[in-house]
Amino acid sequence: MRPGASRSGYFFMGLLAVVMLSVFLAACTTGGGSAGVQSEDGLDAKQLAQAERLYGQMQREVSLRRDRKTLELAGNLLDYYPTFERNDEVLSVAIEAADRLGDAPRARAFGDELLSTRPASPLVDKTLLRLSDLTLAEADTFSAVNYLIRYHNRNPLRSTLGDGRPRSAPLIQRLSTEELELLARQEQDRPLWSYLKFTQIRKYMEAGRFPEAEVAAAEVRATGLDDQFAVAALDMVSGQGLASGALPLRPTFGRVNMDQVGVLCPLTG
Repeated sequence: MRPGASRSGYFFMGLLAVVMLSVFLAACTTGGGSAGVQSEDGLDAKQLAQAERLYGQMQREVSLRRDRKTLELAGNLLDYYPTFERNDEVLSVAIEAADRLGDAPRARAFGDELLSTRPASPLVDKTLLRLSDLTLAEADTFSAVNYLIRYHNRNPLRSTLGDGRPRSAPLIQRLSTEELELLARQEQDRPLWSYLKFTQIRKYMEAGRFPEAEVAAAEVRATGLDDQFAVAALDMVSGQGLASGALPLRPTFGRVNMDQVGVLCPLTG
């Protein structure tokens, strides 16, 4: 072999070794290349492993009922790994831990964070009901009703009682006419608007505030709604409804004709 050809071969082999060494050092710098690959939640492999480890530790603390440590780990996950895909579960756990520690405001804050940051989570319905319970325990009926209305709007059928009223009806009836007006404005064109106006009008009538009842009835009339609550509300104001303002059970056959009277009596003695 000629000397020149030999030197050329050695040079090529040396250059190849340098390139391979550079690739190896780059791989070591990035943790072998895998750490740079992001998961669907935006975390790389190293971050995801750390988040999963913290999540496992949190679950262990939950099983041991160590609520302060649970909240500490939950806070670390939420602060350092905000895109972790299981943070809705983390927030749900944090709600219960904070509540057991008697920190209701913090429990509510975790719940509101879940609703705002994870609106597609399967835990949203459970959280809305839990927040309603928490706010009711603090005598905040208005907020409790708000959460129940949001729950109702997500699926009205499952949240409707046999007589057509919402499951939140007992709490709605505790509200003042002013609070009912605020909710009615908020729920315009939504499922519970007519029930809110029906309840408001009934309260006006019971308090002898007839001009205000007329104004509220005009709002109902202007919508053209003819569901059972709209019809009952207008009947109350017109004097055709029950004196107590109570809602007839499923009045689905139109307005009641008060000039017709029916009597049941035995015909065989």
